[in-house]
Amino acid sequence: MVWFDGQRSEGVAATLALDANHYLTLRDENGQLLDPEAVCPARLHIAPPLGDTARTFHFGGSGRGESRDLQALAALEHALGRGWKGRALARLESAWPIALTLGALVMLGGLAGLRWGVPWAAEQVAIAMPDDLAHKVGAGTLRVLDTTVLKPSRLQTARKDELRAGFLTLAAPYDALPLTLHFRRGVGPNAFALPDGTVLLTDELVALATDDRQLFAVLAHEIGHVHHRHGVRMALEGAALSVLVAVVLGDATELGNVAAGMPAALAQAQFSQAHEIQADDFALETLVHAGISPRHFAVIMRRLQASAGGPDRSPVTTGTDPEKTSADGALRYLASHPPTEARVARFATWPEPQ
Repeated sequence: MVWFDGQRSEGVAATLALDANHYLTLRDENGQLLDPEAVCPARLHIAPPLGDTARTFHFGGSGRGESRDLQALAALEHALGRGWKGRALARLESAWPIALTLGALVMLGGLAGLRWGVPWAAEQVAIAMPDDLAHKVGAGTLRVLDTTVLKPSRLQTARKDELRAGFLTLAAPYDALPLTLHFRRGVGPNAFALPDGTVLLTDELVALATDDRQLFAVLAHEIGHVHHRHGVRMALEGAALSVLVAVVLGDATELGNVAAGMPAALAQAQFSQAHEIQADDFALETLVHAGISPRHFAVIMRRLQASAGGPDRSPVTTGTDPEKTSADGALRYLASHPPTEARVARFATWPEPQ
């Protein structure tokens, strides 16, 4: 073995021995003591084994020893009545089937955490988050959308006022939510909600609907996303990995990047199927309370599917841009709000719209 005294870069050949009285001695080739502290076994610390690499040891001072005689160090540990944890770890490392199994279990545990743990944690945090803070998450997302994909609405002011009046009727029971309705165009028949209470309705969706109650049904669904803080939960889920890295590394800059990137992330986010079902439940209750048949939601969803060119259907042409179909925009809405037949049928079982 080689001993480094902590004063010089060069090491010297050394021998570490345990005598009959269980005292340690550390001597050089000439028999001279190298470290007077190297007497009490309790002060000896030997690094755990790691494959065939050399093991280091020290006695609490600045000196360090290094030895490639792994068997001798293992025998010394055994004589001192310790080292069983290191030996067990070494055996696990050398048994590749066990190592592969443990590695697979760790990987599965990590994947399970991402699949179920992160969404669950995001839900708990979103629910516990104070209202004012929850509604600030994603602030600025509308500005991002306005500078990237959205265009100003061409609807007449009177038409907007009619739709806002219906929207306010739906939102009245939820006065704690900072709900506002905005109109835009440029992304086809679409509607979506942002965490800050902004609900967007496009001119193309207004043109696609044959009854304003169809639009109110969609808006009730979007209010449900705000009510259940789905946008906040998505933002937390999306930022979970970056936040974890920031916490581990203690990098406050990374947390700033997460916050700065939230508007762009939310602009491209898609709600999960579980979120959609929750928003459906909310919409059903809200529509019934407002005296609107939930069947209107099934009607508009099927018109969206037809607009997207569903099976045995021709794309629907909107009145806002006669030379183009609304297929691309409808696909965007259907991608972010996937309407399974079971979901649509749930609304279609209500009485025919009057």
